[in-house]
Amino acid sequence: MKPILVLLAGPSCGGKTSIVREVRRRLPEGACSVVAVDAYYRDLAHLQPAERATSNFDHPDSLDWPLLKEHVARLLDGESILAPTYDFANHTRRREVLDIPSAPVIVVEGILALYDEELNALASVRAYVDAPDQSCLDRRIGRDTTERGRTAESVRAQFEATVLPMAEQFVKCTRDRAGLILDGTQPIDGLAQRVLELVEARRRRGLL
Repeated sequence: MKPILVLLAGPSCGGKTSIVREVRRRLPEGACSVVAVDAYYRDLAHLQPAERATSNFDHPDSLDWPLLKEHVARLLDGESILAPTYDFANHTRRREVLDIPSAPVIVVEGILALYDEELNALASVRAYVDAPDQSCLDRRIGRDTTERGRTAESVRAQFEATVLPMAEQFVKCTRDRAGLILDGTQPIDGLAQRVLELVEARRRRGLL
């Protein structure tokens, strides 16, 4: 059977990754593979560090869409992929790659997961996680200072300069493409359950 593709979008730090983690935990081992859209940022190694830091990482052009779509298509065809990994502190692509096998459920997660029309056409489940801007900022400061080598000041500056404007222009409009809207301020277990129920409904309707 062909894998089912789930696209999970929404504002930065709205709760997407936590939901995906819980979805994956509830499924049998090997039943779900996850593709993180933000692993597909374009490599900026050719730029000076100061130039990299001022790049707009919330614009669709910051992503390597051809590679992302190629990898999703291969996973849906039952093939494994070697996904890129990204160094968020230096804004460069690492040498290390991540071996991601195909699985019955493929989840593509990221702020722009619902942006590309070709990916939308392949998906059986399209979900959008919504959350207030202040909640997203608080979570982003916590994440980026502990996981991505950032300072709280730089996170706030980037949030105001690019994250919010780009969310208004490119992210929030994709909400209309989702068949499932989730409130990112609600308990994660309940949100994950709603995603799983929709996946199962698609499976029962023979969309696998």
